[in-house]
Amino acid sequence: MRKITAYRIKARGYVIYILLDFKGNLLANSIPLTNEHLAREVFEKILKIAYGISGSMSHIIEEDKRKEVIDIAHAILDIFMGNVQVRKVLNGILDTKSWDDIRMRVMNLTRKIPRGRVTTYKSIAKILGIHPRAVGNILKRNPYPVIYPCHRVVKSNGELGGYIGSKYAWLKRWLLEIEGVVVKNGKVERKYLMDIKKP
Repeated sequence: MRKITAYRIKARGYVIYILLDFKGNLLANSIPLTNEHLAREVFEKILKIAYGISGSMSHIIEEDKRKEVIDIAHAILDIFMGNVQVRKVLNGILDTKSWDDIRMRVMNLTRKIPRGRVTTYKSIAKILGIHPRAVGNILKRNPYPVIYPCHRVVKSNGELGGYIGSKYAWLKRWLLEIEGVVVKNGKVERKYLMDIKKP
């Protein structure tokens, strides 16, 4: 396996974890959170689902000097804060070479969902001619939350659906609510639902 290093960065009150290989490719990132313990716990869950990396990351180091590492963390934070453009610093460093065509297309379709709106697994599946469950399985293994906003994909009836395991389902609701989506009784109100148009 490639040499990898996980970094912990604090930026604007948020803790962000990122996993890089020795070439500087971004392999995974966490959701920016103010609770340090939770941020690391969620990051480790993402690594387990996306890459099968189990247990605690024993070599996480705090990095506050390498400009490229800090720039990546700030780019992720900017997207989280509502910058609609993926920062240029992320272009070319996302490790997507191993993704097959369907996975790439599913992930790219999530970027077409604007902040404050959601679409459905069924809507994405219809465009690609696959089963909605296949869409769910791909999104569950998303190593780049926020960058590819998989939290904006919900069930056809408005129910939120899963998010990196049932224990963290509340995170999906939290992310949607800070983006302005109203969730009542576990469902997104219909006015926030949209169909993605075929690219």
